[in-house]
Amino acid sequence: MNILRVVYEWPPPWSGLTPGPFELTQAQSAQGHNLRVVCGGWPRHPVTAVPRVRVRRLPSSLPRLSLFPTTAPAALVWLMRWHNWADIIHGHGHLPVWYHLWRRAVRDRKPYVLHLHVTAAGRQVSTRKLDSQLDFWTARFEWPLHELSDRVGCQVADAVICTSQSVRDEAARHYGAQPEKLHVVPNGVNTELFVPEGNNARQRFGLSLDDKVMLFVGGLHSRKRPHLLLETLAATPPEWKLLLVGQGPLEAKLRLQAQQLGLTKRVFFAGYVPYLELPPLYRAADVFTLLSEYEGYPKVILEALSCGVPVVTTPSFQADETIEPHLTTLQEDAPGKVAAVVQRAAGGPPVDVARVRAACDWRVRTEVIWQIYQQVGQRQA
Repeated sequence: MNILRVVYEWPPPWSGLTPGPFELTQAQSAQGHNLRVVCGGWPRHPVTAVPRVRVRRLPSSLPRLSLFPTTAPAALVWLMRWHNWADIIHGHGHLPVWYHLWRRAVRDRKPYVLHLHVTAAGRQVSTRKLDSQLDFWTARFEWPLHELSDRVGCQVADAVICTSQSVRDEAARHYGAQPEKLHVVPNGVNTELFVPEGNNARQRFGLSLDDKVMLFVGGLHSRKRPHLLLETLAATPPEWKLLLVGQGPLEAKLRLQAQQLGLTKRVFFAGYVPYLELPPLYRAADVFTLLSEYEGYPKVILEALSCGVPVVTTPSFQADETIEPHLTTLQEDAPGKVAAVVQRAAGGPPVDVARVRAACDWRVRTEVIWQIYQQVGQRQA
């Protein structure tokens, strides 16, 4: 099959959603499919090559204006150039926004699958809960167009893949998506990369075997609530340390907060770490902590579990039945309560790594997506 993928993120860098579509593409290539990927990032980034995959970098999005007047129109041009080559088009997020509008206008019948990792509407609800103030361009331009892309995409797609049941519910509630179109396919994990055995990064950060380590991997953004991790650390005994992996606009505030709480020797800011170099950091942890207000289906939880690290998280997304038993989900977010839960989780029963890996490997997820492709193709025949 010839698969045309439209997704803004492609490595390098390994940021945001990048690992998921990359791993899906790699697994589909291993199945013998041919793929072409339309993505952003030109001219700043080279392209990580995958066999049987051709990648077309488009102009990077511009500050404030985002991808809508830049990368997205270019994506439509290349979609039209490769339209006849493709057996199916698989769009991710809101880069295909102009294709959604074009598809509705001309009633294009090329099999099309939209992949919702989150919904714009769900993120807006989360932002209002946090009482966060969005800048003018995000509030008046970027997010409304993102929501438009989601809404029209749900109308024109033959199938909509949602990364969790909560994303599916949001698509139905906010966009009126037809239930028969919606398929829940969670993110997967590379079980050859994320393994319990191997070197860990403790020595790199001067951590001893007696130290207890909380790990966070992700963007330092308000919806991830990294400030709560620092408050939680302050409520734990001195042997507990916090390793923050990632970068974002809150880093300066978090460093100041760590100083004010007297935690500068207990918090380690690792910054951006490429995806392929993450396993030793997971293996350095006693517990993985993700205290977000909102998530689609966080791949980092699967990476931690695949490395045998217990997870403490919030009800920010709806976990599937495979991983739910391995999560400790917080009912209260007071720092003292969170600290107690984190300490219990670190000393709790071990993760059933074999079960997680067998159910969540990217090859398993790819088989489910292949079945969706076949259903779409049969309906269009």
